Amino acid sequence: NNKIPYITNGYNDNIACMSQEIRIEKEVSKILLFGFAEWGDYHEDIVIKSGNEYFSKKIFFCEFHHNNKNVWTGEKMKGCKCRFTLATNLRERVGLYQVSVVLKSCRLINYVVLPENPAIHIFSITI
Repeated sequence: NNKIPYITNGYNDNIACMSQEIRIEKEVSKILLFGFAEWGDYHEDIVIKSGNEYFSKKIFFCEFHHNNKNVWTGEKMKGCKCRFTLATNLRERVGLYQVSVVLKSCRLINYVVLPENPAIHIFSITI
C-alpha cells in the first residue's frame, strides 16, 4: 500500500519514505524536497516517470541532529541545504533540509517514486 499518510487525527505531519508514488502531472524543471533523515545521513535514488521514460536521480538527506550542541548549517553535499535549525523541548538543535532534484530541462513529470527508506522523512514537496 503506497498511500500517503496525510494528517490523520493529528498524528502525521510528514511522510516516512516507503516507495510512495507521488503524482505530479505538471511540467517542471526542479523538484524541492523538504525534510530530514534519522539514524544517519543517506544517499538514495528518487525515480521519476516522464511519458514512457523512467530515470533516477540521487538525493542526499542529512540526519536531523548530530549532537545536542551543534547542527551542521552549511551545504554538505550539492543539493542538500539546511533551511531551518530549531530547538526542541529537550534543548536539542534540529535541522530541516531542502534537497533539490534538478532536471536537465523542463518536462512533463507524471510522478516520482520516493526511496524505500523509512528513516528519511519528507515534510513537503514543491514543484
